[in-house]
Amino acid sequence: MVEYVELDGDAFSTILRGAIEVRGKETMFHLYGNKSRKRFFVENADPLQTAYRGSTSVEPENISALERLALFNEAFITPVIKKSRKVKKRVGEAHTHTANLNQRNCRLTIRDKRGDGDLAYIEDIMKDENIQDWLEIIVSIKFKDYNKIYEPDTVILSYPKKERVISKNGRVGWDIILAAYHVIQDNKRLRVNELPIILPRRYYWYYNGALNPAKDL
Repeated sequence: MVEYVELDGDAFSTILRGAIEVRGKETMFHLYGNKSRKRFFVENADPLQTAYRGSTSVEPENISALERLALFNEAFITPVIKKSRKVKKRVGEAHTHTANLNQRNCRLTIRDKRGDGDLAYIEDIMKDENIQDWLEIIVSIKFKDYNKIYEPDTVILSYPKKERVISKNGRVGWDIILAAYHVIQDNKRLRVNELPIILPRRYYWYYNGALNPAKDL
C-alpha cells in the first residue's frame, strides 16, 4: 500500500512557479516519476501550456499538442531514461484550485461549474489508458496584496497530510497548500486515499515549528 508522495526539487519548484504565473486561473501539470510499494516519487512536472484555463477549472483542450508531447517523450525522454536505467513514467497530474484557500478546497471535486469534476476526469483517463493507479496533486493558491512592504521571506508549515508554503516579497504574498491523492481502480469503482507529501531536503530550512522533516523520514 502506498504510504506517501515524495517530490523532487525540480518538480516542486515547477508546480509552485506554474501556479503563481497564471494568477487567478487554474493550471495543470503532467507528473513523471515512479511508483513503488510504499511511495510515489515525482521527479518532473510538465506544465500543459495549451490547456483551457478558467477561474474554477482546467483541462486539456488541444489534442494535437498532447500528441506532439507524447511523440517527443518517446523520441527524447524515453531513451535517456533507458540509458540511465531509471524507471520513469507518467504517474499522474497536478492542478490548481484558485477559488478559496483552505484545506476543504484542497481536495478532489466531484462536480464543478463546467460539469463533471476532478474524479470523473481522472476516471476517464484511467479507463482510456487502462491503468489501475493514479496520483493527483491539488494545489490551493491564494494571492495577497499588503499595505506595507515585506522583506523576501518564505515559511513552510507541515500538516498531517498537507504542506503549506507562505511566501512574501515587497507588497505581494502567496499562500499555497498542497495535497496528494492516490486514486485506485477497485472492482470498477474508484477508491481515493490522501497521502502525506515529503518535500526535498533543500527546503527543510524553510520549515517553521517543532516538526523536523529530516528526522521524520
